[in-house]
Amino acid sequence: MERRTLITHASAAAICAPNLLLASERDRDRRIQAARIHLIRNGSRILPIMLLAMTAAGPLGWNLRKSYPQFPVASALLGALGLNALRTMLPDRLAGAVPWGDVFLYQNILTIRPIKDAPLPKKCAVTHDDVEWQIRQRAKKIVLNNVPGLDALFRTRVGRAYATQAELIVFLRPTLIQEP
Repeated sequence: MERRTLITHASAAAICAPNLLLASERDRDRRIQAARIHLIRNGSRILPIMLLAMTAAGPLGWNLRKSYPQFPVASALLGALGLNALRTMLPDRLAGAVPWGDVFLYQNILTIRPIKDAPLPKKCAVTHDDVEWQIRQRAKKIVLNNVPGLDALFRTRVGRAYATQAELIVFLRPTLIQEP
């Protein structure tokens, strides 16, 4: 009986909901939930303030003090409601991804230490547990003040970053998607 109820509710939501496929990108973005990037580590919730990549061109990064669009990483209802037509799902975007760097946590700063000398892609996505956040802006040059030595920054490994030609995908463990 519960399966029928679920199918009925999913069908009703798909029929009665405004057609997101016909909406403009601006209208779709307004309907998407946004939240700050967070991770659970040793039972406590951490709100990182910065995602920093130590590249050959110097430190580049993103400010994480604001909210970013968030999506469920894997959900059966996404396909049923047609919402996966709005964007390419994460497993599909991972096709051809190569390891780009290891992700470390120092207090509330996420730092990526590159493992290969490749340019930083334009876009970035961060995934943790069952949520994906999309950062749609380029990384900016960052001036570091009051940051400890590199040995302290690269002490606590919390994930791995993979790069495609268009996007840097950062996995903060645990995550529901299998890494390449």
